[in-house]
Amino acid sequence: MDATSAQSNFDIKTEIAAYWDRRAATFDDSPSHVIRQGRERDTWRAVLARHMPGEDAHVLELGCGTGIITELLLECGYRVSAIDLAEEMLKRARERIGLRADIRFADAEDPYPMTGPFDAILSRHLVWTLPDPATAFRRWFRLLRPGGRVVIVDCRWSDDRFPANLLMRLAGMVEPAAPNPDAPPGVADPDSPYHEIGSHLPFGIGGAAPEAFADMLKDAGFVDIRIDRLRDLKSAQRNGRPLGFRLRSLATERYVVRAST
Repeated sequence: MDATSAQSNFDIKTEIAAYWDRRAATFDDSPSHVIRQGRERDTWRAVLARHMPGEDAHVLELGCGTGIITELLLECGYRVSAIDLAEEMLKRARERIGLRADIRFADAEDPYPMTGPFDAILSRHLVWTLPDPATAFRRWFRLLRPGGRVVIVDCRWSDDRFPANLLMRLAGMVEPAAPNPDAPPGVADPDSPYHEIGSHLPFGIGGAAPEAFADMLKDAGFVDIRIDRLRDLKSAQRNGRPLGFRLRSLATERYVVRAST
């Protein structure tokens, strides 16, 4: 990366961190981010069980936000180190978690001072925000033990295919005045810097198909790459939600991409 690119990357990340600092106060209100007790939380546990290593594994969580997934990992018996680039998010994560996890300020693309080795690296709704995910994957590979796993939970927020567009239009008709809590920041918030930042992200603000991340992981040296479409989790998230949310959920592609060193 040349000096100009490095400066541009730094400026983009400064804007990204500032945006998520502003979102911290209401982040847990979004249906996309909160994990409700009961069926939804149980389904999250099942997702972790089929993709993460056994209990007592040391997990590095990247982009921990307010600590929702951090808390779930701890409940499942993992030892957790977690980082985020937004100080307000970290403040809320520390209030939620206390001393049960090592929570620090760091950049997910280059997670120093976290040096590992870790048994697993997990992120949720993070990779689509990274200006250089390909480089990040190569660094994550070096932080994992031999046989360690990376588990990426992410989303393609917008899809140009006809069925998805139709569902989104129907959702808008059902709830014409309601904001879309499941939309990427550049769509949900007209004042968001993501309107401009999106042009610097490899997949824009709409997110990527899981196959794109799978190809990048392979190039970074990962093996045994698997894609989970999370149909059980999407169903649990839709349960009991308003019709507009359920329609948008059907149009949104949520997934896990898992790989090993």
